[in-house]
Order: sequence, then structure tokens, then C-alpha cells
Amino acid sequence: MAIIVTYGVAMLLTASLLYFMPARDGLLAELRRLNWASYLLAVAIVGLEVGFLLVYRSGWNIGLAAVLVNVVASLLLVPLALFVFKIALTGERCRNRDVPRGPDHAELETVKKP
Repeated sequence: MAIIVTYGVAMLLTASLLYFMPARDGLLAELRRLNWASYLLAVAIVGLEVGFLLVYRSGWNIGLAAVLVNVVASLLLVPLALFVFKIALTGERCRNRDVPRGPDHAELETVKKP
């Protein structure tokens, strides 16, 4: 029950942000623009939370579980970024934080540091 209350409160707090950051074309238009990645991210977040809850209830080491989850998530996300989202992994991108990171940031210019 606690996880349901937690996510309910988080949903209400997130919805209240619409007052400060209103949708440009209306809420329904913005919801229609969502793609599958938004829904899959929500499923992944709930899965992680339920997994940690089950780990805690089983008495396993939470610190070790957190490290393990982060390693496994990283190992899964790198191939996903490379093959599904077609993000090129280059040395320049790994070294320079100012390189645009995706289609949403394409308009950003790379800032060269002296």
C-alpha cells in the first residue's frame, strides 16, 4: 500500500507543476505527442521500485542490490542507445559534455573550451 501512496503523491506533485510550466498546445495535445519511451520508462521505474521493495523484504543487502541494479541498467542502456535510438558513441561525445546529446538538443551549439 505504501508504494501506491508514494506514487499517488508523486503524481499529484508532478501534476501541480503544470501550473508553473503549462503545456503549450494544451494537455491533451501534449499527451498525444508522447512516444513509447515515456511509457516504457514508467514501467521500468515501477519495476525498479517493486524490485527494491522485494529485495528489502527478503532481507538481502540493499547497498549491494543498488550497485547491482545500476551496473545491469548501464549494461542494458548502452546497447539500447546504440541500436534502438541510433546514438553514436564517440570519444568526443564521451569527453565533451557540451556536445548535443540527441534530437531534442540538436539546436545547441558546441562550446569549445580554451
